Amino acid sequence: MKTVRTIFAYSWAVLGVPLILTTFFGMETWARKLVETTGLKVAPKFSGGEVVRTIEHDGFTTSIHEPSFDGLLRPCLEGFVQIDWKSAKGPLPETISESIDYNQDGSPDFSIKISTQTNQFEFTAHNPAVIAAEKIIAIPNGKVLRVRLKNNR
Repeated sequence: MKTVRTIFAYSWAVLGVPLILTTFFGMETWARKLVETTGLKVAPKFSGGEVVRTIEHDGFTTSIHEPSFDGLLRPCLEGFVQIDWKSAKGPLPETISESIDYNQDGSPDFSIKISTQTNQFEFTAHNPAVIAAEKIIAIPNGKVLRVRLKNNR
């Protein structure tokens, strides 16, 4: 009887190795299918939220995300809006100067001038809900900036 149990245990261990390898190598595919079927989304606090407007420029695009005030149980008193500058081909221009209307009310809420080589920027708020700009983050073929906002709701 002891020999049968030993054979069964070793057989189970050997058969388990392909199962473990299949699970490990297929993890990304299975995770993607799980997200697609359940409708899960990455929280705006991490992804920047949905893009609500894209502005085409010569050689690059500006994407303005939806303002995020997500909190655990209720909206936070402060949030942010994320702005992405991406180039489809080649590097961004050395200087980007732009006025952003994040709430789409027809008037600029803040202006920014960025030196893409050094990530230094000049920031001017035109709306009292705009608090400050955080540091610029370099991504492949672009830059990302989050601007802190007050929640007026």
